[in-house]
Amino acid sequence: KALSVELIEEKVRLARSEGFPVHGFFMLGYPDEEPDDVQATLDLALKLDLTGANFHSFRPLPGTRSGEELKSLGRIEGWASDPGRGSFSNPVESRGTLSVTWLKSMQRSMLIRFYARPRIFWQTLRDAWNSGATYPLLRKAFTYLT
Repeated sequence: KALSVELIEEKVRLARSEGFPVHGFFMLGYPDEEPDDVQATLDLALKLDLTGANFHSFRPLPGTRSGEELKSLGRIEGWASDPGRGSFSNPVESRGTLSVTWLKSMQRSMLIRFYARPRIFWQTLRDAWNSGATYPLLRKAFTYLT
């Protein structure tokens, strides 16, 4: 995106100073992304004063410019017709520098590193408790991490 890290940091600080919770949505595995880029994404997520974060896999939708371009280059196959891979949690094989296995591993590691920080962990648990969502949250975490 055409946003600088400095602008993102400024906007997060502004929203937090006004008392708004700020949740980050991060995309991993964009074609030609390198491991250093993924690490920079994690570093940014940990640096920002976020109340939560999601780390999603790049998954071009059928008919989009990026999806059709990758398909025409032979870098993705079967992605439009495979119903079992219709989630942004599941990376699409783009035959780039990052494997699907590595991306899934990093996605899991990034979630753990983000939410295992004491302030975030207790805040998330407190918010789940207050909203009555403790059991679903723990069940989802257990399912995802096992």
